[in-house]
Amino acid sequence: MSEHLYVVIMAGGSGTRFWPLSRQKSPKQLQAIVGETPLIRSTVERFEGMVPPENIFVITGPGQDEPTRRILTGIRPGNVIAEPEGRDTSAAIALGATVLLKRDPEAMMAVVPADHLIKPRELFQATVAAAADVAARTDYLILFGIRPSFPSTGFGYIRFGDRIETASGGMAVRQVRGFTEKPDERTARDYLESKEYHWNSGIFVWRAARILREISACLPGHGQAFEKIGAALGTPAERKVLAEEYARLRKISIDYAVLEKASGVAVLEAGYEWDDVGSWLALERHMDRDQSGNVVLGDAISMGSTGCIIHSSGKRLVAALDLTNMLVVDTDDVVLICPKNRDQDVKKMVDEVRRRGKTELL
Repeated sequence: MSEHLYVVIMAGGSGTRFWPLSRQKSPKQLQAIVGETPLIRSTVERFEGMVPPENIFVITGPGQDEPTRRILTGIRPGNVIAEPEGRDTSAAIALGATVLLKRDPEAMMAVVPADHLIKPRELFQATVAAAADVAARTDYLILFGIRPSFPSTGFGYIRFGDRIETASGGMAVRQVRGFTEKPDERTARDYLESKEYHWNSGIFVWRAARILREISACLPGHGQAFEKIGAALGTPAERKVLAEEYARLRKISIDYAVLEKASGVAVLEAGYEWDDVGSWLALERHMDRDQSGNVVLGDAISMGSTGCIIHSSGKRLVAALDLTNMLVVDTDDVVLICPKNRDQDVKKMVDEVRRRGKTELL
């Protein structure tokens, strides 16, 4: 693989849909939500044998850099970079691109979230390599699309058009015709049946210089800020400049800010298995269920309950009697109980906890 390929792992979120297990100081990507390995370590291991550790960078949220370094002992400490405050993916990607261009003007950039489950590794690596080859030849901004297997209302969708390139291995690269963020169930079913949509996996490959130009064109304030940040990198003023410039940035995702507007945006259909582990319902897709269809984890007992997710990580026994399609999560200081079909609204509960001033629970 080219020496100019770098990985930027976006790991700044707090995983609010996995509250109360996921907190600001111990977000889901630092935990073993599924299996025994923290999600972020699995993300790094996915690139073993393809990208050297010194070419892997992690963009974390404030206060998350040291816990991340303790988990990722094989990554250079300086490659774990904490944003002063969260400003969504446009800022995180611009920061990653700025850091890479300071090091390598020819940098190719694979952007991956820290909390996805992907297998097999070999097919994932082949897909990244194919996308990097196309991006290097064409200067396209390459998105990774996943063919839907069910009508998800929790994922974003990409509507694709004609094939415009063929990547190595015969993988199709298609034009992007539009985006939809988390449709309702009827629309999601229509998308599944139409066969013209991919799930938007949030994984991208592009030249670092190209994405930084696009960010600057669509968000001039970001362009000016990261020009100053780039000049300050490696100097005594780095931390001060980073904090000052971040405070002025607009909070907006890369999808809304750039990808929906830029030309030369393409989607490569990825054939590997993928899940973004976005909410508690993801456990049903990856964990064993009992005879009544329950996922029961930790010190918990279920009697007469069906289709429930029961997760205990606290000091108490959780006993569930005759519950149906419920989510029960117990920690040392919070118990969450809600219908499973409200799992996307756990984030709203976090907002309410914040509104009530109970910040110690966040």
